[in-house]
Amino acid sequence: TRIGAMLGVGEIDPTILPSHIDFVTARTEYYRAPTALPDVERSGIKLDLHRRDFTINTLAIRLDPENFGQLLDFYGGEADLREGRVRVLHSLSFVDDPTRILRAARLEQRLGFHIEARTEELLIEAIPLLDRVSGDRIRHEIEFILAERQPETTLCRLDALGVLRQIHPDLRCDEWTTARFAELRAALKAPPWPEVDGVDSELAQFGLLTYRLSPAAIRIVCNRLKVQRRTVDSLKRIQRIRAAAPALAEKLAASRVDALLHEAEDRELITVWAAEHDEQIRDHIEDYAQRLRNIIPRTDGNDLIARGLKPGPEFSRILQELRRATLDGAIKTAQDETAYLDQLLLEKPH
Repeated sequence: TRIGAMLGVGEIDPTILPSHIDFVTARTEYYRAPTALPDVERSGIKLDLHRRDFTINTLAIRLDPENFGQLLDFYGGEADLREGRVRVLHSLSFVDDPTRILRAARLEQRLGFHIEARTEELLIEAIPLLDRVSGDRIRHEIEFILAERQPETTLCRLDALGVLRQIHPDLRCDEWTTARFAELRAALKAPPWPEVDGVDSELAQFGLLTYRLSPAAIRIVCNRLKVQRRTVDSLKRIQRIRAAAPALAEKLAASRVDALLHEAEDRELITVWAAEHDEQIRDHIEDYAQRLRNIIPRTDGNDLIARGLKPGPEFSRILQELRRATLDGAIKTAQDETAYLDQLLLEKPH
């Protein structure tokens, strides 16, 4: 009611209002050097709109009572919006901020628009300038892309423009990528095992994007994009499982599957599940996720101490052997485990 009174439009239905409104002073900005972050100063609305990425971002509506609802369109944004064009405001737009290259492709694909011809020429000319942009800023834009409904459309557009290979020559988006991203989405929507629900989809998608890269190339990409330590560790686990894929494509003892997938988290398991089409590999991953990793011996360290053992490396060996035998079915009952433990203790080196 107060907002409606302030604007002279009467009462406003609160259900149609946004959750929050940001108030900012109109600003202008200028760049001391290409790719540098801008210096900002106060200004009027026209100059404020001129610093936007694309013309479709430059539309504003007046809220003062005398001119309420009047559209401000200084740069042809309305026509571009109607025609579905992504167009920069000036020829140095991508030079000033090369991260606009990634945003142009993301907006184009999200909205079903097309990058205007001259804008695309300017974009391609500016691609080498991405080398001068910090890894944090490029990673931030990639994270926005991976948060889209179908990020592979933007990634493949960037590949066609030559942007991905500017990040790394082997980085690509093709039919394999498109199909695997769709597989991952389907798996996250209808999880093959319960724990997949709630997995960090962006990290899993990044794992798919880099899945076919060599370990050396992945290290270069991670260094370039300044990714977090947890992402680096996750990609290492994905690559470890990828290297084990030929073995996982065979029928294996449960303990062998457990050894190959040991310590992998759900986001890594679902990434490999989506990347590999072999049904045997998927069956092993699902069995590990739903059953094998939850199997533990009844015997613990306290039981071993009670049997006269001192804590040390032997503890781990015995517990691992008990778990292996349990996984493979040699131990089914508490009595089986006691007998197996007795045998292990008899065989223990003195």
